[in-house]
Amino acid sequence: MLRKQATGRRRIAGIEMVACIVMLVMLASTVAIAASTEIRIGGAAEACNGMFDVVKEQIRDETGIVPKITPSSSMQALLDLDTGNIDIATTDVPLESLISDLENKGYLIVPESFQVQGIGTNTILVYLNSSNRVKELSQGQLRDIFTGKITNWKQVGGDNQKIVVVWSDETPDQNRLFSRYVIGTRPIVKSAVRATGQQDIIERISNTPGAIGIASHAFKSGRTRNPKTPYVSAKVIAITKGSPGESVQKLLEVVKSYDF
Repeated sequence: MLRKQATGRRRIAGIEMVACIVMLVMLASTVAIAASTEIRIGGAAEACNGMFDVVKEQIRDETGIVPKITPSSSMQALLDLDTGNIDIATTDVPLESLISDLENKGYLIVPESFQVQGIGTNTILVYLNSSNRVKELSQGQLRDIFTGKITNWKQVGGDNQKIVVVWSDETPDQNRLFSRYVIGTRPIVKSAVRATGQQDIIERISNTPGAIGIASHAFKSGRTRNPKTPYVSAKVIAITKGSPGESVQKLLEVVKSYDF
């Protein structure tokens, strides 16, 4: 009888010890989460997605920093940075151009308030539906496709299939860059399917035979095809207000360590 009571007490003590260990593990996890530093990032969707979103897990693993990424536009990001709503503004538009554009809209921005770092290159790729056999498109062919002069893939060596242009008005910096080097001043074909952003562009292209669109290199995958086209790219910068803090710089160093 005494032996059974002693065994019972040992079992209770063991259960209490396990419960204590579980509580300590939970407490340690809570402390670790609370200790994580959150860095707020805003800017053009192509820069946010192509530079930061694709490596956010690596940033967390290597630094413990949690990137909070909120794509908007280059100009909005600079305004948000100036007012302290974000810690990093990212874009492929030079700071001088951004400030000039904002001044034209009535905003007063002091250039000396900001510091700029190059963090990589954003390459704009042409994406096709995976069933498309066209391997190469020239600048002239792309211009005529996106502006509606070429309407069937057989006109550029492909199948007898209608061309479906997918375009997003929510990626203005990307559109401006592509237009500068490829399309020129002509308007996009009126029949273009309107997407809500780069991810939506890719989704629509992958699900639509005959579709074509543009997006950052960050979206390249086996779901779509990328023909050989003229090289279109821009340097991506990170802008901070004043010198970046230790955590911000640590995050930027991780981003710069990847081959963009």
